[in-house]
Amino acid sequence: MKKLPIGIQNFKEIRTDDYLYVDKTRQILNLIDYGKYFFLSRPRRFGKSLLCSTLHYLFSGEKELFKGLFAYEHWKWESYPVIRLDMSKVDGNEEIENVRGMLLSILDDSYGRHELERKINIPQSAFDQLIKALAKKYNKKVVIILDEYDKPILDVITNREKAEQVRELLANFYINIKNNDEYIRFAFITGITKFTKTSIFSKLNNLEDISLYGEFEDLVGITEEEIKQYLWNYVESFANENGKKAEEVLNDLRKWYNGYCWNPKHVKKRIYNPFSLLNALKHKMFQNYWIETGVPSFLIKSLIKKGEIGELGKVKTLSLTALAAYEIENAPLNSFLFQTGFLTIVGYDEEFGILFLDFPNKEVSKSFSDFVLEYCRLREDLQVFRNVKLDVLNHDWKRLEQDLNYLLSFFPYELLSKYKTESPWHGIFYLLFLNLFPSTRAEESTRYGKSDIVIDLGKEVVVIEVKMDKARDGIEQIKAKKYHEKYKDKKVYLLEIRVKGREVKIRKGCCF
Repeated sequence: MKKLPIGIQNFKEIRTDDYLYVDKTRQILNLIDYGKYFFLSRPRRFGKSLLCSTLHYLFSGEKELFKGLFAYEHWKWESYPVIRLDMSKVDGNEEIENVRGMLLSILDDSYGRHELERKINIPQSAFDQLIKALAKKYNKKVVIILDEYDKPILDVITNREKAEQVRELLANFYINIKNNDEYIRFAFITGITKFTKTSIFSKLNNLEDISLYGEFEDLVGITEEEIKQYLWNYVESFANENGKKAEEVLNDLRKWYNGYCWNPKHVKKRIYNPFSLLNALKHKMFQNYWIETGVPSFLIKSLIKKGEIGELGKVKTLSLTALAAYEIENAPLNSFLFQTGFLTIVGYDEEFGILFLDFPNKEVSKSFSDFVLEYCRLREDLQVFRNVKLDVLNHDWKRLEQDLNYLLSFFPYELLSKYKTESPWHGIFYLLFLNLFPSTRAEESTRYGKSDIVIDLGKEVVVIEVKMDKARDGIEQIKAKKYHEKYKDKKVYLLEIRVKGREVKIRKGCCF
């Protein structure tokens, strides 16, 4: 079997060094036929850089690299001058003059590759000069491929003044892609986020955003059909080593790494995270791979400190217009969590343009809850943390109360003064039980309302209401609103978790 290209982002290296390549060239040719200027937003480690590299070699006319792929027989092979700019090499934390220097440096890669001399030390003007010089030298229009356009801004996202400086510099730099239309054959830009209220995308308004286009939902990432076509031998090898059937392993892969959706009108079509999937197949082990490559910790810490953690225990929605109405620093929480890959589309209200969001899979939900619980110090004693699971499975509610109180003794004091309402505690307990029981659900709808937390144990269900010290009776609320009625085929346990300062009291109701 071929080597799995984990972390390999260079198309030529994959094709010449016996790595597996999942053929995306049919989709790429469809994209090129579709238009001229494109923007694609996807989370980290989803294959954006490999896509940029593939476009580079395709437009450079290196036909032999594509032998055996769809493009080999279907692309009109000719070479174009290509400018490829990798913005991951630009560190937004540096002084603004140094950022300008890094922009000139990545331009110099293209200047040198095409044996041209840069005579200007202003990034915007040097980029403009490069486009025109290449068009003149080759008497052909230029292809521009710009990867991770927003990385320098995300570097300084918590520093509003610095973020503004970097954004303005980049906006003036990128405007060349619009101003040089007559010299450009094709332009493709990738990034994690897209916020268009001011600056970059208000100026660069000729781009077509294909991030939520059904035609290009699988331009990066891996579909289940592609697993069966290209990766089935690896699935079988995984199964054989673990004494399972291939279909069993595939089912587990779905739970762990599938679930991403970027097509509001086709929410049943799901995409696998390629980085995590390939790692699992290589190591023959299910664990969190994607989160280990880095997490926007400032985002999660911010939502914890503001008490917005409670929103994660509720139905998560996002207006399509909200994706284009804010800048990164003040965007709605769900917008940022969606674009960074922590939430994905699970439903769509076309009439009102509302996306319904949730965690895509087990890897993301567990990784996210791990981070939150560790930040809140609720995993300070891992043995007691794990005992909470046994308490629930054994229906030992008195022991559960003791263990939760012990864990809460580690809870940061500075958060207690802010967590005076039910919502943040609802979120904390939801993530705690979700971490231990992946089938945990929040805001479960019934005829008369929504229950706070439901732990689904298969043949048994635990329905939980979270209350503050002097709030109404939680058990009576469950009964009055008949939250338990929809589980008539299961044994149901009713619980109230009441929070008072750093302590909780647990009351159990009748079993049904």
